[in-house]
Amino acid sequence: MQKPTLISVDEAHAAVLGHARRMDSEEVDSARAQGRILAQTVHADRAHPPFDRVAMDGIALRVVDLATRRTFREQAFQPAGAAPLRLDGPGECIRVATGSILPEGADAVVQVELLRPDGSGSWTVLAETVREGANIHRLGGDLACGAVVADPGRGLDAAALGALATFGATAPRCARIPSVALVCTGDEIVPPDRIPSAWQIRASHPATLLAALHAAGFADVAVHLCSDAPGALEALLARLPPVDVLLCTGGVSVGERDRVPASLEDAGFRRVFHGVSMKPGKPLWFGIHDSGRSAFGLPGNPVSALVALVRFAIPHLRARLGDLRPDRFLRLPLENPPSEDSRTRFLAASLVDHPDGTRVRIVRGNGSGDLPGLLGAAGFVEIPPGPVSPVAAYRGWA
Repeated sequence: MQKPTLISVDEAHAAVLGHARRMDSEEVDSARAQGRILAQTVHADRAHPPFDRVAMDGIALRVVDLATRRTFREQAFQPAGAAPLRLDGPGECIRVATGSILPEGADAVVQVELLRPDGSGSWTVLAETVREGANIHRLGGDLACGAVVADPGRGLDAAALGALATFGATAPRCARIPSVALVCTGDEIVPPDRIPSAWQIRASHPATLLAALHAAGFADVAVHLCSDAPGALEALLARLPPVDVLLCTGGVSVGERDRVPASLEDAGFRRVFHGVSMKPGKPLWFGIHDSGRSAFGLPGNPVSALVALVRFAIPHLRARLGDLRPDRFLRLPLENPPSEDSRTRFLAASLVDHPDGTRVRIVRGNGSGDLPGLLGAAGFVEIPPGPVSPVAAYRGWA
């Protein structure tokens, strides 16, 4: 097999995003839409607020009346959710509740803390000055009718779903979540619930990669184990139902039994790149199918596979959704910077508190096969080639 030509991490990232075909959309009930990505533009079907809204409990009055009097007789009570009352002549006020519509004829609300009741249905205003519009949330003050509430690519969190519900969008169109298949190759791996032979290991990829995928919102994942026997992977790929994104682990380097790249190409995936100047994860493979499906050949070592998944495959899946949220990297000072290297490195790391703020501490392990070594880390730092900056890009595993 020809030795891969390495491309940079930035080039690989641009390639996986640039070849991410957008998913179609579906209506999703807002009760099940948490974490989904909006695929439509939502417009306000009415102004917000839809009326002059009272912002404080108190009394509604005319500011001009305060020039000649400080005590006002309570005419009526305006509760929230009721049609507006009309304020009568000078010296009258209407007691109002927060959230109610402003009574007709009133132009200010004096909050109850600045009032003194006299016990006989009148209120004395204690505030020295009351401006017109005080404690009134004006009609359309937040959004005009027809204004854009949310654009495609917006992640639907609690705030977004509440905003959509405000304007009647209770079943927004969301990008369909891509289906994923995870194929773990290798004669040395057995299912985790079995006792391995002395020359075998339990498969850690399904638990590790599934957890990261699920945390990122991708739960529709089918898992398959496959031996390295000649023709085994080809046969498995031939009988697998088509999925939007195929993830294969192991067998992706240049050894005699590393058949994943050739098998993926035989299955109709055109190679975009094979090999990235990074450590760990150098033999990463990525390809696309004429149907719009895509495939990743992830390294076999579990730490390498996790890094490649989080740094490339999950951003690709997000791009297929049209997810416009920025990458989840934090730039933080390094507590223990590593030495310089010619490749981009991904090093396990944890966050630590210092008197001057949060820092990142690199967690030393025993290479890309040391999955237990990640137990002391919450994520990784990305260290570009060349001189090491005192500030690093950090992100969690999920």
